[in-house]
Amino acid sequence: MDMTYKILWIDDAEDYVDSTKELVVQAIQNRFMDADIESYSDYDEFKSEKLENFDATSFDFYDLILMDLHYLVQLVML
Repeated sequence: MDMTYKILWIDDAEDYVDSTKELVVQAIQNRFMDADIESYSDYDEFKSEKLENFDATSFDFYDLILMDLHYLVQLVML
């Protein structure tokens, strides 16, 4: 059984992500899971790497998606 909690995190505030990431990892590890956090500070980079062949299963790989509101608006406008 895979006990990895996969998170996609898109936020342009890299300092915030860096300062908070360890807290998130600790919270997940306290629940006996491994954390796998994939973070992007640039929405366009995320879009070119992950959404080039977008389909309904593109986000099935993640258990949680954290996103800066600014980027969420861009995603909805796709």
